[in-house]
Amino acid sequence: MDLFLAGHTSRGSTKTPFDGVLPVYEPLNLSNRKSDKFQDDRFKLRRTSSIVDILNSESQAKKLHSALHSVDGEVGTIISILSRMSQYQRTRILHYYKSLFGRKLSTDMKNVLGGDFCDACLMLISDPKVIACKQIYDLLIEFPFPREERLISILCERSNEEIQIIQHTYEKKFGESLEKSFLHYLDSEKAKFIKILVNPLRQEDWSLNSLQVHVDAQNLLNLGIGVSYGDSPNPIIYSLLRKRGFNHLRNVFAEYERLTGKKVWNMLEPAMPQNCRKILVLIMEAVNNPELFTAKVLLSSTPNFAEFYKTLLVTRLTRNKEFYNLVEYRFTEFCNRRISDVVKSEDNSALRTLLLSLMYL
Repeated sequence: MDLFLAGHTSRGSTKTPFDGVLPVYEPLNLSNRKSDKFQDDRFKLRRTSSIVDILNSESQAKKLHSALHSVDGEVGTIISILSRMSQYQRTRILHYYKSLFGRKLSTDMKNVLGGDFCDACLMLISDPKVIACKQIYDLLIEFPFPREERLISILCERSNEEIQIIQHTYEKKFGESLEKSFLHYLDSEKAKFIKILVNPLRQEDWSLNSLQVHVDAQNLLNLGIGVSYGDSPNPIIYSLLRKRGFNHLRNVFAEYERLTGKKVWNMLEPAMPQNCRKILVLIMEAVNNPELFTAKVLLSSTPNFAEFYKTLLVTRLTRNKEFYNLVEYRFTEFCNRRISDVVKSEDNSALRTLLLSLMYL
């Protein structure tokens, strides 16, 4: 598979000679679409069903039941069905499984399967938005403290509609708003900056405004990036990160580098508190190149395979295929090793086969 998609301009590139027209960094996620924000083609929920679809879903439900209740557990059948089902098929299979056998598929999986393979299977039969929210919650309650870079990798480059879906699903599932959870589990400064990424009112105009890009970059240069002015307790960069669209911000960062020869996240004032500086740098790096940032988060999790495969599945199941392909490409480019090579090193053969089957589709 050619992971470097034709016609793509690297969003991490800083070679932007300003001749009156700034380069447009094309949006690569689903931010400018009207629907199916969380799903790629395999996870789109179709609105109509044919008799063939119904019969096939019922057949798959029976096969899963048979595989789960065989003497040795037909792992191959389970992997084959779970790694290939679409969002539509998933909902139908879950419906028919409970209708036919009186139990949820997840209940039988927990009773029959075990360990990481079971956890991975449960993720595959979950709704993508629930997967994202569950992972956010697990990261927030992580001991001894949450790792902000993993939270940022889930939340960065989401459209307003996606953020609204995440907020609604999170509150419904865990009984409190996402913003309150940030304040509950993170220190106040980190929570304030992480909340930048869950603003559902961000500008989403993907057309290039060269003048505004130049003005924003010039303001950062003249006023300073991490200092506050007037009655606002927040630094200048805070307002831009919270309100401007991601594509616009990438162009502002590129223009700032053209003007100064330095990356914007390296120019935060020394007087800024260290915890604020760290979280702002992470957010700006994620905004500038979300695929590379996610690839680095994946790489940092490789020593712990359970952490690695969960991060991998969250990326694969809650992002579109184009985004995931670029994460794979950035991972290989950054560390000269493929994600599949990391997966192949796993001793758990069932989990290894499941992950590889999902990656190659």
